[in-house]
Amino acid sequence: MTDGILSFLSNGNAQAPAGVAVAKPSDYSDLIANAEQRHGIPDGLLGKVINLGERSGAKAVSPKGAVGLGQLMPGTARDMGVTDSTDPAQNIEGSAKYLAQQLSAHNNDQRLAVAAYNAGPGAVKKYGGVPPYKETQEYVSRVTGSDTLNLSHSSDGILSFMGGEPPENAVAS
Repeated sequence: MTDGILSFLSNGNAQAPAGVAVAKPSDYSDLIANAEQRHGIPDGLLGKVINLGERSGAKAVSPKGAVGLGQLMPGTARDMGVTDSTDPAQNIEGSAKYLAQQLSAHNNDQRLAVAAYNAGPGAVKKYGGVPPYKETQEYVSRVTGSDTLNLSHSSDGILSFMGGEPPENAVAS
């Protein structure tokens, strides 16, 4: 067992190894609220992105290498000035900076900013909206409480899915 590092299950959920204490959301609520205020992030959004819960923690590491409370990839962490992604204060600050960048880049559209935070801004650009990745669709829906279908109006008024095929969870009506 790794020393205090959470191991992720294939469905993306983490479980703490036996004997490892996992912080509760209230443990970081002041840090999160202050970071939201400093970076102009809507109240509560950063906390939802970080998704502090019983199954996540400051030393969480995803199968893809994202680290800490805000699940920052190493390159993103460096770009945000984070030197220790497992340090809650640094990770929350880096997560806030990155989320604020994504909000700015996407005209404060929370759905697109959260999608870019999760899947990367390149994926949002490639698909012209929330990418059709099941994980990202579910993440955006959980964080924003909104439907994640990427619909756009064509010049003839017909609705179409952006980025090609509709997501696998789309329902025809």
